[in-house]
Order: sequence, then structure tokens, then C-alpha cells
Amino acid sequence: MRIGIIGAGFAGLTTAYRLAQAGAQVTVFEASPQVGGLAQGFSQDRWDWPLERFYHHIFSNDSAIIRLSRQIGWPPIFYRPTTAIFSHGRTYPFDTPAHLLLFPHLSYSAKVRMGAVLSFLKLSPVWKPLESISAHEFLTQSMGTEGYQLIWEPLLQAKFGERYREVSAAWFWARIHKRTPSLGYFQRGFQGLADQIRDSIQHMGGRFLMNSPVLSIKRHNTRLSIETETEAVNFDRVLVTSSTELFLRMVRGLTPWKREQFVKLPMLDALVVVLVLHKPLMKNIYWLNITDKDFPFVVMVEHTNMVDPSHYNDQRIIYLGNYLPQDHPFFNLNNSEILNLAVKQLRSIRPDFQEHGIVDSFVHRGREAQPVIPLNYSKHVPPLQTAVPNLFLANMSQVYPWDRGTNYAVDLGERAARAMLQ
Repeated sequence: MRIGIIGAGFAGLTTAYRLAQAGAQVTVFEASPQVGGLAQGFSQDRWDWPLERFYHHIFSNDSAIIRLSRQIGWPPIFYRPTTAIFSHGRTYPFDTPAHLLLFPHLSYSAKVRMGAVLSFLKLSPVWKPLESISAHEFLTQSMGTEGYQLIWEPLLQAKFGERYREVSAAWFWARIHKRTPSLGYFQRGFQGLADQIRDSIQHMGGRFLMNSPVLSIKRHNTRLSIETETEAVNFDRVLVTSSTELFLRMVRGLTPWKREQFVKLPMLDALVVVLVLHKPLMKNIYWLNITDKDFPFVVMVEHTNMVDPSHYNDQRIIYLGNYLPQDHPFFNLNNSEILNLAVKQLRSIRPDFQEHGIVDSFVHRGREAQPVIPLNYSKHVPPLQTAVPNLFLANMSQVYPWDRGTNYAVDLGERAARAMLQ
């Protein structure tokens, strides 16, 4: 059986790997020069490991990606970093019950209510009733206004902007339920893992066509034809792992699609600044959530407070990130202007920060990186098998109730492979 897969992110790679294991002839089409999708890395002179353009880690219960990585001989390395919160002009550790109790800006009763709600979400496997209520409404009612307005509402607003009241409480459940104190990373980063999966697929006879954006998918007799700028290749079955919008453009001439069959999830783009510094910025803190609504970036991640800086020439790596609508004014700024925003934020958090401590900087923009999950979305999740026989779709809209991430991309790829082998 000849199978074409469009997209070499972790969903496409996983599907290709499992199908190649089953004896299928697999060809993967990828528009960029690298595999890995949003987890792609970039390198610099004297770095031993590449670095993700957008910060990545896994949790210790991310079973799908852990299982796959171990099977191909590229297991994760686990760490126990510190998560903190920036509130009232100071940084506070905020990843244990003790940290919550010691946080000085909430009353004791608000701390107890918040701890009870977070414990319930962490322990309860039941999410379905939560999808009919927004996270805003659920947290206001369960935690009370004090804790919600001080901590969680600013974080939701910063992440989802004007749409934050639309986000389902099931999404919030997934974020809390899956979180673990231990975080995982891979040798040579997620690019190293993606490259290892690619090499395993090629060893089994799989083929990769890089720098090959797909223009369309057409029917050719009883088969499906994938057309690029340079060739058209026929397959028995085809999987598309792109966004739903791009998928609909590819298959426009194939059948009279009804766009209303696909609920278009509102999507936010990612804006991330990567700073390479001479010295550490945050003492022992890996992940810093920002509750100040006036700050341009909602999170700061000091990558080298988790991963050994020796892999990056003993330099320190800081991410500043946010998710924004595509028409946000920040996307009209050039890289220097965005860097100035990042430096201003660093000085607000660390007044002694000096710009001459920056060795290098990079600005990365990612299209459709974060879906806004509406209420009752389980009724609208598209199936893997489309209305066209032997044509499959697997993308971020189908990992519900989980949030986007490499583990769920791998799990989606496993499900897609099983569906295509039936």
C-alpha cells in the first residue's frame, strides 16, 4: 500500500513511522527544509544542541511521546525545575501547595479555595461536564473572585486576549490535570527526536520530500494524487496534517466540500523572542508566568535553568512568549522593535538587567499555534476519515480535550496510523 503524508511535524512523523513498520510504502511531503513542525530547532556556532524556536518540554505522564521515543532509542531526560509567578512587582515560586500557602497576596480562605479547586481538577478524570461552561465562569464560581481575578484571569487574558471568556473549562481542566512537577527534554532537543524518527522511517524505506509544499490533492482513477510545483504522485491513501484551512484549499477541486462541516477553531499566532545571554537572568526559575496585564509577554522561560547550558557554549537561553491574534499590532513591528519590548519587560522584572549582556537575539513567529477551544467542542471534533474515501485529516483540532503539544501530536499520529490500516 502506497501512502502519502503531508506534513513532517510529530503527527505526520508518527503516522509515517507506524505505517512503515506495518510494511507500507510511505512518502512524506514537507514544505520546510526540516522535520519537526512547530518543534523545529535552530543552531548557532559552538552550540552542541539545536534549540527550539518555540519553547518545548514534556510532562512525565506524556505516555505517547515517551513510549515512541524509547522505542526508537531516543528516550527523554527528566528534570525538576521551578515554576514561579510574577505578581505585585515580585517573583514567587508557585508550583507546590506550600508555595500557594506562602503567597502573600491572597487571603487564607482564597488560598484554600484555590488549592481545593486545583486539587479537584488534578485528581478528577472527568472533564465532559466542564465543556459546557467557560473557564471564566467555572473559576469565578469555584475559586471565588479574589483568587481568580488576581492569578488566573490575568493569565487567561494574556494568553487568549479578548477571547478569554470563550475558552471552555475543559481546556483548563486539561492544563491542570496533565501537569507534573518533572519535565522532560531530549538529547539534541525535540529536533534531535524528530530527526531520529525520520532516520528510522528512511531505514524502513520511507521517503521524504523536503521543501515541497503541496498545491492540491486530486483524484486519479481510484487513487489520490498529491501535486506539488514539480511533480504529481499517486497514492492509495493520503493523510493531511496541516491546518483545516490549508486542508480545505488543497482539496477544493476534489469534492463539493461544505465548509460548515468543519468548525473553524479560532487560532492565535505565536510570538516568541529568544535571548542568548552571558549570565543567568532568574535564579533557579525555569518558568515564570506574568500576571501584569501591561507586560507584552505572558511567559518567560529560562531554558538553561533546566537544560545544562554547556550544550549552548555555556550561554544562557531565555524565551519570552505570547499568543496573539493574527491582526495584533505586534506583528507589524520589526525584530528590533520587538526586541525593545522584550528588554523593557526584563528591566521591569530585573531592574539591574543590562542590554549589553545580550549575546544574540532571535524573533520567531508561528502561524496558528494555539486554538481557542469553545464550549461543547466535543460535538464538533472532525473525524480522522474525511468524506473522501482514503483521505484522512489529523491536526490540532482533533486532540481535544487536550491542549496542543508534541505528546498529543504523537498520540494523534498513532490513531491516524491505526485508522489508515483498517
